Amino acid sequence: MTQEWPREVRDLVTTFARWDIVRALFDGPGAFMSLNTLASYVGRAAEEVQEELAALVAGGLVEAHRQGGQSVYALSARAAPLVEEALLAWSDEDTCLRLVAELVHKWRNRVQPP
Repeated sequence: MTQEWPREVRDLVTTFARWDIVRALFDGPGAFMSLNTLASYVGRAAEEVQEELAALVAGGLVEAHRQGGQSVYALSARAAPLVEEALLAWSDEDTCLRLVAELVHKWRNRVQPP
C-alpha cells in the first residue's frame, strides 16, 4: 500500500538537505543543535544548512532559540508527529522511490540565483 507524506512536510521538505536536517533534529527530540553542530551532523556546509534552516523555521517545522549567545534549533512540537508519518511513508518502497524522484525533480528545476 502506497503511503503519503503529510502535506505540510511535502510542502516544506523540498530538498535532501532539508530532509537531512529534519531527520537529524527528529533523531534527537527535544535536543537543541547549533548551526555548526547540525551542519557537521548532516555532513553539509554551514551556509547550506543555514539557508535550509531559514525555510524550515519560516514554515514552522523547526524552531530557533537563543542559547549562550548563539542560535540553536529544534524540531517544533507540531512537527514530530508529521515527521513520524513521513518516516512511515519512506518505509514503503514505491512511495520512497516516488518521493526521491520528486525531490530530484524539484532540485533540478529550482531557480538558481543570478
